[in-house]
Amino acid sequence: ALLVFFYLLWRKRGLLRPSPQAATALRQGYLLLACGVILKIYGEIEGYAVLRGMALLPILFGILCIRFPRKTCRAMLYPVLFLLFIIPLPTVAIAQADANAVRCCFVFIRLLSMPMQTPARITVPTSPM
Repeated sequence: ALLVFFYLLWRKRGLLRPSPQAATALRQGYLLLACGVILKIYGEIEGYAVLRGMALLPILFGILCIRFPRKTCRAMLYPVLFLLFIIPLPTVAIAQADANAVRCCFVFIRLLSMPMQTPARITVPTSPM
């Protein structure tokens, strides 16, 4: 995901040159930066990996808003939001997704009336659910 992020930035590299006369979003940039730092500190204190990762997005976008014109910030919104794909999911969400996938497979196999083998026994469903 980081390689794709850098590619997306590289595609818009012409916009990454700051122009002194263009208006920047200073207030919004400092606000985003402050919120991101607070989220990062809270995530570090509480040990939330997801929050620590999510905090980098407002920090990065806040720096973009402070340093570059608004046109550049709008153009960089997609590459910055693409970084959501590198934030680790919570363990609870992964376990729930695994359990749901197993349930879906089990229902699908039952609907097809296929024999299923578990480590302890062989189950042949008699009728679909």
